[in-house]
Amino acid sequence: MTGTGTIMRQRQRLLRRYWHFVLVAVVGILFAVLGSGGGDAPAPAPRPQGWTVASEPGSVLAIAFLDGDVWVGSKTGLHRVDAATGNYLGRVDAGTEVAHVRALLADTSGTLWVGHLNGLTRYHAGQTATFTVADGLPDNRVNALAQNHNGRVWIGTANGLAFIENGKIAMAPETTRLLSPIVNSIVENKDGELWVASTSTPSGGVTLLNGPDTETFTPVRGLPHPYVNQLLVDHGGAVWAATGQLEEGGACQFRRDAKGWGVSATISRADGLPGAKVRSIFEDADGDLWMGFENDGLALRTGRGIVAFNESDGLPHKEVTCIAGGPDGEIWLGTLAGVLRIEPGAARRMKHN
Repeated sequence: MTGTGTIMRQRQRLLRRYWHFVLVAVVGILFAVLGSGGGDAPAPAPRPQGWTVASEPGSVLAIAFLDGDVWVGSKTGLHRVDAATGNYLGRVDAGTEVAHVRALLADTSGTLWVGHLNGLTRYHAGQTATFTVADGLPDNRVNALAQNHNGRVWIGTANGLAFIENGKIAMAPETTRLLSPIVNSIVENKDGELWVASTSTPSGGVTLLNGPDTETFTPVRGLPHPYVNQLLVDHGGAVWAATGQLEEGGACQFRRDAKGWGVSATISRADGLPGAKVRSIFEDADGDLWMGFENDGLALRTGRGIVAFNESDGLPHKEVTCIAGGPDGEIWLGTLAGVLRIEPGAARRMKHN
């Protein structure tokens, strides 16, 4: 019995040593993968003078201006940033259901409309009300908001269009005329025509609604890609579409001539863009075009050509989700690592350096 007990104890000691070595090996591997060279991690790229980043909102998807502040919609909700400094002011209590904010609209009455994954929230003077499919929305996933010249607020969802009339939501019959019901952007041009971007491959594209008339634009008619991420009406009345998915896409401009609307120009990698998928698009007061990309940072197109910026130049993230012009001429970029404020002087230097 003694011999058997000795053998058992030896086996237990060997087993403990075995598991000790296994544990040491696992810890070593974890340190090698996760912690190796932690002190040697590359420092963040220095940001140019006049660039200020508020990282607290996290993954930013929408920007609006109201009451002297910048309102930022992100995956974590609604936030405020000081327009004059770019400093973070805090998260806005707009209701627990407000998460993953994809669209913001400050209308002419001073009301902020917040489109998110759980519906549409009206925010005014600190009071909120949220609308869902139970109130008439085609889908709770609100992707786009726009106000037309008559004051009507249009709502783009993952299942079609709606609008607000007399304080209530109404389904838009125009949904049946869209290339795809997945609406990602809405703009009205100077003639009161409504442009709707549908985000779908291969059935997406741009639909132009002019009263009872409907016109559609797909790759057959010059659209770079059927997955349309954003629309823009420029100062001259032309309409731009930011398109793309994965490694295909680009931006294009629509103009009207004697024959009607058509694609008049396209911009792609072949023209100097840093990437294929144009995620966001904006025209500044100088008429220069700013384009954000899903994985390739930012491109600025001026009369001198196209210049690109990425994380090594100071961008907080490689994906630029939205771009907006502030009240004092500053440029605001929404990224997946916060919001970036670019002072007017800094924007001018970006164009001429």
